[in-house]
Amino acid sequence: MRDLETAEARLTADNVSIVFVKDGQTIFSSGKTGLRPLVEAIQIQDETLEGSSMADKVVGRAAALLAIYAKVRSVYASTIASGAAQLLDQHAIPYRYGSMVKHILNRDGTDICPFEKSVRDTDNPEEALQQIVETISHLSSKAKIG
Repeated sequence: MRDLETAEARLTADNVSIVFVKDGQTIFSSGKTGLRPLVEAIQIQDETLEGSSMADKVVGRAAALLAIYAKVRSVYASTIASGAAQLLDQHAIPYRYGSMVKHILNRDGTDICPFEKSVRDTDNPEEALQQIVETISHLSSKAKIG
């Protein structure tokens, strides 16, 4: 659990939104928000993430499914959704958090986060990764049009 404590401390000290720590060393961190940096970490360092501890500002079901996919050892979330906590429990991944909420909302706070919607019907991490990547692509193309 020492890596989890280190990851949690670096989340705040380094002013990042996500950090992975393994054997006391930061192996990935990013200041970008949303799920993009978590997907980036998986795409860049997929096998390296296995056995690491992840600290993230917000962990909903989507992020929990990606953490399961990456085979992380433990998770810290400043804010965690109850559904994410359930998934981590089911996969025997220890976690700590600052506060728990029922749902992760979109940036405007007007609806459920689009990534949470994209994975609401799956508990399969591989399927979730594909759906999240498709949602990122869809949101990116929509932003370019609008």
